[in-house]
Amino acid sequence: MRGYAFGFMLGQSARRRSRKALTPSLKLSLKRSWALASMASSSFSSKRRWECLVSRPLDGIVGGIVAEIALAQLKNLVLVAGHAVYIGPDFLNPEQDRNWILQDFQRGEPPFYIEHIRSGVDIAGRDKTSLLVYSGGQTRREAGPRSEAQSYWNLAEHFQWWSQPEVAGRATTEEFARDSFENLLFAICRFKECAGQYPDLIHVVSWAFKEERFGLHREALRFPQARFRFHGVNQPADLTGAQRGEAKAIAAFRRDLYGTGEDLARKRDERNPFHRHNPYLLTCPELEGLLRHQSSDFYQGSLPWTQ
Repeated sequence: MRGYAFGFMLGQSARRRSRKALTPSLKLSLKRSWALASMASSSFSSKRRWECLVSRPLDGIVGGIVAEIALAQLKNLVLVAGHAVYIGPDFLNPEQDRNWILQDFQRGEPPFYIEHIRSGVDIAGRDKTSLLVYSGGQTRREAGPRSEAQSYWNLAEHFQWWSQPEVAGRATTEEFARDSFENLLFAICRFKECAGQYPDLIHVVSWAFKEERFGLHREALRFPQARFRFHGVNQPADLTGAQRGEAKAIAAFRRDLYGTGEDLARKRDERNPFHRHNPYLLTCPELEGLLRHQSSDFYQGSLPWTQ
């Protein structure tokens, strides 16, 4: 009993010191966090927003609550499309091919991927009202159930967000996309899950040679061009080969805007070896018609950003 009482007294003393150490702004953050936590238990969609609220626990008196960001106030989406899965046992040489699962044509590309990751952080750092989303699913069986998106987030964490740590508090992953069209559509859905609304402005970060393809996806989604920005960060060493492959991809998506036809759907199946299923019909009911659209015809239904 004496040990218990002594421990209790120490705990009380520590709590009193902690309360004294809290600044007014941190006290306000605590109050807002508890309020948001209460809201989170009231509905599925609110719970999803609370899960987005703190990307990782922090050390210190108030732990993860210090990282609380009012995601409902965020307006813009920064999408970084993933290209490969990182499998390195550590982050000593993340630019080396051996730490990634790569296809033959991707050899030598990891340093360029790291530039994409950093570019997303830089854009989000300049726009304090943005949510940074790394998008890409568990696309390679050889990698195990690791996603492209989590690989990119982990690398940003390793590089300490390139001296912009506040971006970590409004960065998340989208782990179901299997191609570039899904990168864009599912990142929009992920933004809705976190912010409770759809983005006003979208920034897309990818290879420079993919600008036309993402423009085609934007048109298929009927997202306003005036609210869309493409950032072509770099080009691969074998640009000629990349452009040949890209021409085929663009032609395939022009024939099948939503990627639901036989050829593109088969590629999606191949990039889903762990049989994952996205939750967006539940979390983004406003997009049900679009998410269920199985035709190559232009989708004419209602969309939140066209109203």
